[in-house]
Amino acid sequence: MDRKWHELLDLLNSVHLTNEEKLRMRHTLARQMGLHTPNPVRPLAFWAWRQSWVVASLFVLLLTSTGTAAAAERSAPGDVLYGWKIGINEEVRGAFSVSAESKASWMVRLVERRVEEAEILAANGQLSTIAQAQVEADFKRYNQKSNALIAHLGARGQKNSAAVLSSNLEAALNAHHDILTFMANGQDNKHGVLTSSVESAASAASSARANHETNVSGQASAEIKSA
Repeated sequence: MDRKWHELLDLLNSVHLTNEEKLRMRHTLARQMGLHTPNPVRPLAFWAWRQSWVVASLFVLLLTSTGTAAAAERSAPGDVLYGWKIGINEEVRGAFSVSAESKASWMVRLVERRVEEAEILAANGQLSTIAQAQVEADFKRYNQKSNALIAHLGARGQKNSAAVLSSNLEAALNAHHDILTFMANGQDNKHGVLTSSVESAASAASSARANHETNVSGQASAEIKSA
């Protein structure tokens, strides 16, 4: 078992994740190792432990196989590895977002990634009608998720975090709207629908940010009065 543990640590070093994410994976695997004991255990419990260990091991091997994960990171809608990028790479990275705030922050980043993909396709003259439809659908889906997660933060009392994330989302969307507008000049508004969607999302993020900031101010005033 020690040999397998060291092999997994070696594999972990080659995963294309941040150091923080790698550390969390080590801790996760360490906790699973800690679940094993030489004392007799119930067959079902032992089988469940073996399954979780196998799944963790296969996941690490999957991510490191032939650099596929790294290649997928450079893919865009329509590419063969794009499904790997959003279905495996991003899901695995998202799994390391433990807190509600980190989950919302990662979702905001995914919203931005969807627009960045559209910009890359547009710059290469590959933003076809079909590709644009996929990009817009994905953008709206992730944007709705990010808004829901941010709203959840505010509802559970993390008003400052909600305000900061709304501000980050607003700033990112405004910046990308400007980029898309600039790129559309002289192209018969080829990706105007996506540009409009980004503009609407930025406006909604602005309103949400203002509401969250009002809540933060109200909370601060209440705390001052009660002090």
